Parts: sequence; C-alpha cells; structure tokens
Amino acid sequence: MSRDNSEIDYTLSKICRNYLYCILPNYILFTLYYFYQGISPLDVVTGIYTLLHVPLFFIPLLRINLRLLKRIVFLYLVQCALTLFPIVCFYWQMAQITAFLWYILIPIASLLFFSGRTTLYWCICIIVVICMVIIIDPFFPKKYYPTLTKDQITMINILTIVCCLYLLFFFIYNLNKISQMKVRKLIEEESGRIVDIEERKEVINIKHNEIYKSIIHYFEKKRPYCNPDFTASQLASAINSNVSYISKAIKINNDMNFNTFVNVYRINMVKIMFDNGDHKRYTMKYIYLTCGFKYQSTFNKVFKQIVGMTPTEYVKIIEEQN
Repeated sequence: MSRDNSEIDYTLSKICRNYLYCILPNYILFTLYYFYQGISPLDVVTGIYTLLHVPLFFIPLLRINLRLLKRIVFLYLVQCALTLFPIVCFYWQMAQITAFLWYILIPIASLLFFSGRTTLYWCICIIVVICMVIIIDPFFPKKYYPTLTKDQITMINILTIVCCLYLLFFFIYNLNKISQMKVRKLIEEESGRIVDIEERKEVINIKHNEIYKSIIHYFEKKRPYCNPDFTASQLASAINSNVSYISKAIKINNDMNFNTFVNVYRINMVKIMFDNGDHKRYTMKYIYLTCGFKYQSTFNKVFKQIVGMTPTEYVKIIEEQN
C-alpha cells in the first residue's frame, strides 16, 4: 500500500473516531433532556442508542483496513436510517420537520467513504424513507406518541438544528480535507507518470540516435543507395534493426522519410560526379544509373526537388564557374 493510501486510510479512521466524539455528546444531551422532561419513550430510545455507540469507540483502534471500515460505516448508516424512522414519524405527527435534518446528514456522511454513485443511491433511499414517513403516519398508532408542550417542541427544535449544523460543519470540513489529500495524490501520480514518460522518451531517442549513426555508417561505407531497388527492409536486415525504428530514426534526425533520405544520398553522389567532370566522360544515363536511379524522368524530378534546378542547369553553372 502506498504512503498516500495509508495516509487516507488513517485519516478516515481518525474521522470515524472524531465523529463519535461529536455524536455522543449530542445523544447524551437529547437523552438527558428527554429524561429531565419525562418524555417517554424517547428518553429510553435515545438512552439505548447512546449506549450502543460506546463500543464503536474501539473500532478505529483495531487497525482495520479501509474495505472493512467502509462496510462498518455502511451498516452504521443503514442502522441510523432505520432508528431515526420512528422518531421522525413522531415529529412529523406534530407537524415538525426539523427531524428530517438528521436524514440529510446521511448522504453527506457517505461522501467521505463512498463514490458519488453510492451517495446518489443514498439520496434516493432517503427520499423514499421520507415519503414513507408521510404515507405511514396516518396509520401509525397515536397512543405511543408522547404529548409535548410548545416550550418542549421549541427546545427540541433548537437542539436539533444546532446539533445538525455542528455535524454538517464536521462532515464538510473533513470532506474538504480528504479531497485535498486525493488531489495531492493524483498530482503526485501524474508527476510520476510524466517523469516516466520523459524517461522513456529519452531512452527511445538514444536508441534512435544509435540506429541513425548505424545508418550513416552503413551508407558511407557500403553505398547501398546505388542499388535502385534498395529498400528499408534491406537496410533493417543489414544493421539488425526493423523498418519502424529506421523510419523513426530518420524522421527524428532529418525530418524526412526513407525514400527522400536515400534520394538525397543519390543526388549528392550525382553532384560529386558533375563536380568531377564525369558528365564530360560519361552519358547522363550512365551517371543516374550509377547513382541508383532507374529512370531519367525520376532522376530529373528528384534532382530538381532537392537541388532546386534541373541537372542540365546545374551542369551549365559548373561549366561557367570553371
């Protein structure tokens, strides 16, 4: 496991522990208030729920891996959604919607551990649960609902809003923290990938330079371009390489393809023969055949493309200079 992954796993485990430090005082506060006001059965329900959170303190200390931690968090969120259901029904029966704030926290908390798609599923589930509260409420036994005074309802709403805002800030803060860690990890991975690419390019360029040197050495020593049927495959076989590497080596070092590269050598040989006065001793056909051209039309065309003038014009300039 990389250092970044270990750091993220440790941070998520620490967030779980800090969450317990945040949520337990909230449940204790509600439990004490319910007991003080004699609001039953909410006092017993929140008391049991508070006690059930105590063993959870030991989970982040067990050095469990992230996969197992995600499963525990998932089960915990499911349990929260189910436990909140009767409480939310109770407040909905009194036309109080503040209890729905607890459900809103569940998708936000899931973003810390799960993907956006999983969080979307949680949003859909929460919407379904809220709809069920509205649908089931008329059929829920009203005798189990305690009667609350206006002051009690106001105090419970204030406690709910304050606690939910506190937890919302906690989740947003840690979401931003985890996001920064993931962005830093991506930047480091991308930087490493760029370095690897640059190193590979450098190795490839060195290899192409070596191939190009082999090509130049072979051309100067063997003059294979004098053969009009000389091909890249023959060159590859001669220097123990392949056609692709040869083409790339020539392209990188001369910015031309194989045929142009060969024709440049042929034209340079023709120019040397012209400069030595061979055009006075031999026919033009003998010269271009000797230099690797099979047809005069091809020779004339290539000569003008490379030199910028026809062979006749080039010979005329040489004679004028002499």
